[in-house]
Amino acid sequence: MAKSIKILYAEDNQMDIDLTRQFFNEIKSEFELTIANDGKQALKLLEKNDYHIVLLDFKLPDIDGIKIIKTIRSHPDSVPIILLTGSGDENLIMQSLKSGANDYVTKKEGYIKKLPGIIRRVISDSNKMIKPFDHTISKILYIEDETRDIDLLTEYFTENARHLEITATDNEQKALKLLKKTDAFDLVLCDLKLLNNSAIEIMQEVKKYENDIPFIIITGKGDEESALEALKEGAYDYLVKSENYLSKLPYAIENTIARFRNNKKIKELNLELSKANKSMEKNMKKSKMELQEITNKFLEIENKIKSETKELEEISNRRENFFRLFAHDIKNPFHGLLGYIELLLMDYKLIDDQQRLSHVREIQKFAQEVYNLLENLMEWAKIQGGFIHVKKKEVSVFQVYDMVLNLFIVPSKLKNLTLDFKVSQDFRIKTDQNMLFTVLRNLISNAVKFSNPGGRIEIDARLKEGFVQFCVKDYGCGISLENQDKLFKIDRYFSTEGSKGEKGTGFGLLLVKELVEMNEGQINFESQEGKGSTFHVFLPNE
Repeated sequence: MAKSIKILYAEDNQMDIDLTRQFFNEIKSEFELTIANDGKQALKLLEKNDYHIVLLDFKLPDIDGIKIIKTIRSHPDSVPIILLTGSGDENLIMQSLKSGANDYVTKKEGYIKKLPGIIRRVISDSNKMIKPFDHTISKILYIEDETRDIDLLTEYFTENARHLEITATDNEQKALKLLKKTDAFDLVLCDLKLLNNSAIEIMQEVKKYENDIPFIIITGKGDEESALEALKEGAYDYLVKSENYLSKLPYAIENTIARFRNNKKIKELNLELSKANKSMEKNMKKSKMELQEITNKFLEIENKIKSETKELEEISNRRENFFRLFAHDIKNPFHGLLGYIELLLMDYKLIDDQQRLSHVREIQKFAQEVYNLLENLMEWAKIQGGFIHVKKKEVSVFQVYDMVLNLFIVPSKLKNLTLDFKVSQDFRIKTDQNMLFTVLRNLISNAVKFSNPGGRIEIDARLKEGFVQFCVKDYGCGISLENQDKLFKIDRYFSTEGSKGEKGTGFGLLLVKELVEMNEGQINFESQEGKGSTFHVFLPNE
């Protein structure tokens, strides 16, 4: 069983909470959702529990999203964060990503359905990344000509970020000399404007040493334009010397080192990929057979797509034909139902009780037809939607037949029919009871419909090796040779009448065939016009 993905969802909008929870419940996924209604509750839950990811609404009632992201990121082993925003404001999104969010989702129509895929991707990417908070010692070279700034930073890092080892210098030449040693430092923290050189000039000089190392630029207020120039030259980030910039530095450093290492890893992977591509090209030139195999594979995929497209078209046509048949089938009993109701209302005082009873019986007959059609419609719709699955269990043949035959006590009496149940001894079979019930209900319903008044219907079940055979036989109207070829085919419309004028198009038999085949069974029939029909259903009994 797959391990659950634990999600902390920080959201104060109850409608968004309900919609998200309902969606995850409906898809029965591996996700486990915990709700926090404000920022304080979310941070408290994060301290006490282990979550795989945080879904964070930007506008919570007590703490803004940026502050929550920074608080989460200030702790070791912090989880990935996906920001949920309704505005789509680019500055807000960039600020959130820079503060440590892994991704963002704008609350547009259909966004909830995209969440599972985004969550899996973000967690997967996060697992592949070199974690910024891995407790290893990172060596930082700090170039700054203001002694006070060096003292403040060193003191802060000693108290709050001991895993970041600071080497500080106010001498630019000494800094360059230190940077000639490859792998001596993991990152350079450099003030934008030094006494003799700028940070950009330091970066340019280091490039000559072929020492690939990330830079973070520290600048005063008003120097942001120059800092942007430094970013263009290859700096990874910059921070303005604001009131609380020291508290932001540890995460900025850790994040930059992680990004640098990941970029380096990506370059290595791309180099390997490039080598692999060259090797593959060389092999392809040498082997025409491999190329032909690839071509054949593409052709196979193309044929599969064509086949699936054709299958989808057939499904679409079947549904279209089904609704056409259903509309035709349901129209007749509704007309009869409404007609007899109107007649009864108009002539109620003019006719006697016997005539009224006759009208009521006709109304009951048409209502039963409508009910049967709607029941078949619901079954068919569930099958087409994939909501019905075969659930086999041991069932009693007597019990299933008893349930079905009870439905036809009144209809059979109205036509003075004899229901001859030929199974003398009960036995148990392993099958889907509900599907078997629907199959027998439709077959016996057709037998009643097409039997002549005073006739007989024979119902049988026989247990054979590996399968069970059900038979429903009537001595009624029978089916013409012309219509026999149209049976079980949704695209071959035909209309038939029962012995007392009942209408039908064979829709019930279409449903029967689908249910039998879902149970890996078969259905066939024999019929002679004017003499009756026999339907055989064969179901495996494993």
